[in-house]
Amino acid sequence: MRAAGKVLSVLLSRFNGTIARRMMLFDALPGPYTVANHPRESYVVNVADKIIGRILFFRGDFDFAKFERAFAILRDEGLLPGAKEPPTLIDVGANVGSICIPAIKRGFVARSLAFEPDHENFRLLRINSLLNDVDHLIEAHQAAIGDREGLVQIVRSDTNFGDHRVCIGSGDDAAQVHMTTLDSFCNGLDLSNLILWMDIQGFEGFALQGARRFREAGVPLIFEFCKSDLEASGSYDLLKSALAGSAYTTLYDLNESEPVGRPLTGDTLDELGESLDRRHEFTDLLVVPARHS
Repeated sequence: MRAAGKVLSVLLSRFNGTIARRMMLFDALPGPYTVANHPRESYVVNVADKIIGRILFFRGDFDFAKFERAFAILRDEGLLPGAKEPPTLIDVGANVGSICIPAIKRGFVARSLAFEPDHENFRLLRINSLLNDVDHLIEAHQAAIGDREGLVQIVRSDTNFGDHRVCIGSGDDAAQVHMTTLDSFCNGLDLSNLILWMDIQGFEGFALQGARRFREAGVPLIFEFCKSDLEASGSYDLLKSALAGSAYTTLYDLNESEPVGRPLTGDTLDELGESLDRRHEFTDLLVVPARHS
């Protein structure tokens, strides 16, 4: 083991010069796991994960720039929760911790409630919270988030561990996971001092149906938006109805280099979703209530 570790260290030092070479090294690793060791955060990743695991290995973060962009908007527009301490992050679809861990370590939030249904991702989430010394600040739950309590099926991707999908319906018992609602976690939470991040591959409409108290409180919400994925899961109309009956008034497209707020309406979502679908793209949206007076 020591000899193998020494060989890997030598290879890493030689291949660290360019991203392309580091990617080639990742693809050549025998697995099943490796360490993505970087100055700010480190992660244990599964080498079969050719998307999030691979990007964490050679770059050290995944999608965190969007979180930073959203946080800057909340700060600049006077929409950050007004409590004296940093907010709590609710991370739905936490994967291996690529959002909640840096959010805590870099001082954006004080702590996190993290939800991840897949057993492999959840295990790595726990390991990575320990590796980064934030395990005492992350309350991790192996569960899907939806509109009710019960069992749902998870369909796993062999190569993209961020593309596991929750679906409602019967299936193999081994592929079933527990589903709960965000509202069931409201007791004890200060809803005025939360940020909600959601990346669950088109299941967002179901999750928001079970988050009535979050919507009524206008908890700042960041979520992946892909109209075709939402429609495929039967979630798009649920998403629109949940947002329509909420305190949210404004959306920001986080794919824009300088996002501009626009009214949050069904028509706005339709137009944006159809434009993204034509280009075979998706985005992340920040939705917020009216600015604090």
